[in-house]
Amino acid sequence: MIAILQIGDIHTSEKKANPALANAGLVVAAIKTLAASCSELYLVLTGDIAYAGKQKEYEIATTFIGELEEGLRNLGNPGLVGTVVIPGNHDCDFDIAGDLRDAAMASVGAAIEALAVHGNTAAELVRPQTEYFNFQALIDPRLENTSRLYWQRSFSAAKSKVLFRALNTAWVSRRHEVPGQLFFPPQAILPIEGDTDLVVTLMHHPFAWIEPNNARLLRREIETSSDIILTGHEHKGDSYGKILSDGAQTNYVEGAAFYDPQSSENGFNLIILDPPNSTYQVNHFLWKGSLYEAQPPTSRIFTRNQNLLEHQFLNNPEFRQELDDIGTPFTHTEKTELKLSDLFVYPDLRAIENSPSARTPQIVRGHKVLQFVVDNPKLRISGPTKSGRTSLAKVLYKDLLEQKKIVPVLISGSDFKGTTYESVVGVITRNFKRQYSDKLYSRFSQLLNNDRICIIDDWQQFSLNFAAKEAVLSALLKYGSRVLVFADAAASIYELGQLAKNDDLADFAFCEMKELGYVLRGRLVSNWISLGKEFQLDELELTERSNAAEHVLDTLISTGIVPSYPFFVLSVLQARDSAGSTTNYGSFGHIYEQLLTTRLGHFGQKRVGAKLTFLSRIAFAMHQARTPFIRESELHEAADLYSREYALSERVSQWIEQFVEAKILQIEQGEVKFIYKYAYYFLLALYFQEGISNAYEAEDLKRQLIEMVDGAYDDDKTQTLIFYLYLSKDRQLIEQILAKARGVLAETAPIDLTRDLAFSNSLCSRHPTLIAPGTNHSANRLARDTQKDEVAEVSREPNKPNGSHQIAVATGFQLLDIMGQVVRNFPLELRADQKRELVYETCALGLRMMKDFMLSMENGYEDVSRALRDFLERNPVFTSKSPDDVAYASNMFLVNFIEGMLIGMIKKISFCIGLRELAETYRQIEADTSYNDVSMRIIDLAITLEHFAKIPASEVERLRAVVESNITAYTILRTLVSEFLSLFPCDYKLRQRMESLLKFEPNDPRLLLDKKVRSLTS
Repeated sequence: MIAILQIGDIHTSEKKANPALANAGLVVAAIKTLAASCSELYLVLTGDIAYAGKQKEYEIATTFIGELEEGLRNLGNPGLVGTVVIPGNHDCDFDIAGDLRDAAMASVGAAIEALAVHGNTAAELVRPQTEYFNFQALIDPRLENTSRLYWQRSFSAAKSKVLFRALNTAWVSRRHEVPGQLFFPPQAILPIEGDTDLVVTLMHHPFAWIEPNNARLLRREIETSSDIILTGHEHKGDSYGKILSDGAQTNYVEGAAFYDPQSSENGFNLIILDPPNSTYQVNHFLWKGSLYEAQPPTSRIFTRNQNLLEHQFLNNPEFRQELDDIGTPFTHTEKTELKLSDLFVYPDLRAIENSPSARTPQIVRGHKVLQFVVDNPKLRISGPTKSGRTSLAKVLYKDLLEQKKIVPVLISGSDFKGTTYESVVGVITRNFKRQYSDKLYSRFSQLLNNDRICIIDDWQQFSLNFAAKEAVLSALLKYGSRVLVFADAAASIYELGQLAKNDDLADFAFCEMKELGYVLRGRLVSNWISLGKEFQLDELELTERSNAAEHVLDTLISTGIVPSYPFFVLSVLQARDSAGSTTNYGSFGHIYEQLLTTRLGHFGQKRVGAKLTFLSRIAFAMHQARTPFIRESELHEAADLYSREYALSERVSQWIEQFVEAKILQIEQGEVKFIYKYAYYFLLALYFQEGISNAYEAEDLKRQLIEMVDGAYDDDKTQTLIFYLYLSKDRQLIEQILAKARGVLAETAPIDLTRDLAFSNSLCSRHPTLIAPGTNHSANRLARDTQKDEVAEVSREPNKPNGSHQIAVATGFQLLDIMGQVVRNFPLELRADQKRELVYETCALGLRMMKDFMLSMENGYEDVSRALRDFLERNPVFTSKSPDDVAYASNMFLVNFIEGMLIGMIKKISFCIGLRELAETYRQIEADTSYNDVSMRIIDLAITLEHFAKIPASEVERLRAVVESNITAYTILRTLVSEFLSLFPCDYKLRQRMESLLKFEPNDPRLLLDKKVRSLTS
């Protein structure tokens, strides 16, 4: 924001006392609070610095102004950028006016438009201001050689460029002035050159003091080239705006006298402008005996003078608001009006080579997307529905204009109705004028090709065939500009190959919008959680809340249930924050229900329940047929049947268009599918929940649910069970799930981390080196998420389980999720015994799976070890090493793998059942001595670290005493604590205590590897 301190009519006199000259410090004290929010401050003196234009008066004024400037500089933020001063009628020393002045003034009015601004007549008329200009040269030496009728002073501060224009309206002042008798030559006013963020015009006399015909010309010249006009002379503070017939708006601020003994209102103005947010405020300060008291401020909408846009490509306010419109009506608990700039993060792009010899697609990271667009003047970006194409187009538009000085025009594919060059240029012209102003188009049309860009959004909405699209693209390129096209992913598949056949269009670059990875999801989550609480959330609370949200998102996205585009990420976050008993427990059922009801609610709340029931029938039909679709004819038959069964007056078939528009169903080539998995799972579960209450279907549906429990290794069955239990709280089915969980790997005892790690410990003779994590938690989280993204880039689809053992393990993983979701659905509503049993069986199953993993590693050691040694021996680093060295290194890699898997399982259990609302359940389990072994205590520690965001120091000390001699168990303990210290802030004394207790090495990246392995690879 920009602050302008306007002081005028000081009336410094050598002969008359002026107590206001002692008030420099009081002026600074009066404005410091209001000005603190501004990034720059200007001091403007709007005339009548002196009383009679005498040298001694200016010497006194110079002292006052120096004190004022020093006080303003000492404000710190904002700093005083500069001082601008203009003369008034009291700055004329009429005692030195020559004999020729009266004769010159008598003739100048009739020929004012022909006056030579630098001629003898003008020089004679400004002679009484000689001492003023000597004074002005001291205040701002850079203006010493400028015209004495008009001058400009430009300031380039950190965030803006401000131009002050000074009109010397007192050049023809008389000792006794009469309104309507002054003149000013319009030709003296210089044109504005270059870009500016604000143009301020200063003139001591308001227009009423200027001869009416001359004032009319002058007013038009000034009002069409100023954002704000500051005046003085009349000793009365006021402010108002004026809109011209062409829509241009100018703002006037009139200053009170700083010192006038005959007036009861002496003071000054502080003007605060915020051009990006289109506001400005005028604060009047009046002298009240011992201080300057602020009067009620005048606040107005600030709109840049549209005529000034001829000198700078700036969007008009309406389009600026459109650019920041988030598009989707998300709701947030802390901010009522969400803007795109509140939440947006640049997505990654996958660049595709458009040639038969295409290489591996290049990944363009989000922070490089803007430059990538600049480097590729012909570019096409595709993405599926709700991938954020339009948001990316808007943000690129804004950043290209502001950061790269490339002037964009945004066009919708539906705007093109014809294919001729003239019609395409017409589309560009209309959209440009809508987004900027009519007057700027000529300048835009003459820009160099690289300095302008046409951004086409929703290219698929151009309804003509590919030949027509080809013609439009050719016309755009003929027009001469960069071209950036955003299109639906499906439409791009065909056009990708076709464009390669056209020589003019073959060099278009192609990109796909990637789903948000861990890093970008983390940024979006942080933006959402901190919105409206930027100054309330401390680092620990922000980290804790972000961590919980990311856990939920990671699970939903990693299973492919919800896409990781911004729309869906924000929908999940909004659902988590919505009212309801399961709001923040990480319940998937609650989230999916919110996603569906929000989509259907756009068409009215009255029929949402009925529509969900009908859709549940479609999901069940697919389930029964074991296909991901039904025929379109079957859909309409089901709609007619539903209408008859429920005696509905409206045709249910009319709902189908709503389902398609809401992106719940898609219909292609006569096949009807659910677009997203979560909709299918939730609606199928809804059918079971509603159907079981129907005696006719109940027994068969219950049987199918029990069969789903038996086949829980299948993801479709798992998700359906999760949502059914969310809807029903079916205690009988929960008992079936618990029984199934007890039977998985029942022959394997839970792992005992004090006794069952002998095999892993035998591979490593000493504790590995662990370094103390850095204290920059944001950087640590970024590094972690970056590493997870790199792993995800090369990860493959998991193989389906094959054989009874693999099926048992896969079932175990799915049952962990199911039991975890049951307690997350109803942590405060399930009976204590059932919660305790669910939590315990989750832990017990996880521990059996850990023991099973250790047995499989021990039994398969020879094969795994041999494969590792073969791999290392082929690595150039190890070709010269001895067999013993290679064997040692392979064992160390194997140990790291085992430790990673065990820690991963512990964290999996922690996520499934980790919840603050289960604290009493944990306490009850801990009190049972049969459960109180080291394995359960380490799980409890992981839950405390991850979900309670604190280190139980005494428990860590007790665990260390038990496991310190056990290399693998001790490493697990140290790693859990190290990860917490890396990702969560904590008291530095506690941190030092943990680092000393667990023997962390100093934070030196060279210590990341085991010392011997490091020596082998050096």
